[in-house]
Amino acid sequence: MQFILERDMGEGLWRLGQGIAVSEDTLAVDVIAQVGSGGEHSFLDSEHTLHHYRETWFPRFLYRGEYEDDDVEHHRDKAMLDAANAHYKDAISRYAPPAIDSGKLRDVLKIVERARQALLG
Repeated sequence: MQFILERDMGEGLWRLGQGIAVSEDTLAVDVIAQVGSGGEHSFLDSEHTLHHYRETWFPRFLYRGEYEDDDVEHHRDKAMLDAANAHYKDAISRYAPPAIDSGKLRDVLKIVERARQALLG
């Protein structure tokens, strides 16, 4: 489960490391002017948001919100671990070993045995 959670976090770090492009399109000044301070318009209604929202990191297991209190955080931690565990069990249940050509497997085992002899004597 640790690897599953680290991968989830790693995807966010990777996304963050990509930087933020600054262009006329990404700044979307025209959309900001159109939406204004709210009222009857929303950024969620704009085609621009629809086009760009997937660029944001949406973790599968980690909670991105603010800290509340210890009890809430404890329940969030448990939910996160339960979800990662369910994902792990699902992945294991769906795993099917790849078909390996017996000749290639024999060749690999020979290489491993030669390496073992060379390293261990």
